[in-house]
Amino acid sequence: MKHLFRRIHRAWSWRQTTVLLSLLGVLLVFSPVVGARSFSLDRVAIIARVDPDGSLWIDETRTYTYVGRYSWAEFRLPLDRVGSVSDFSLFEGDRELTVSTSETPGTYDLTSSPDELYVRWHY
Repeated sequence: MKHLFRRIHRAWSWRQTTVLLSLLGVLLVFSPVVGARSFSLDRVAIIARVDPDGSLWIDETRTYTYVGRYSWAEFRLPLDRVGSVSDFSLFEGDRELTVSTSETPGTYDLTSSPDELYVRWHY
């Protein structure tokens, strides 16, 4: 009886080990594919103009490269040395995006506090 129990116990352990190793193998194979996302900010071009009244006009163009699926990006502008921002607009190529909190592609959300201007756009 003692010998039979030991044999069943060994068989059960072997099955558990086989299942566990199989699951780990599947996770290792597919986990890099699921989490493989990255982006880079490749280029920033800024054109600035100061008017006689002291106001500053800034045209900033950013070029991003994305690897993986993304649906939004964000930008934060600290306002401690700027004061305030008015006449803000956002373009993707030649197309002007619309201010909205709907998070649909082609829209952006603009939030301003005393400390920063926060922009989140959706594509």
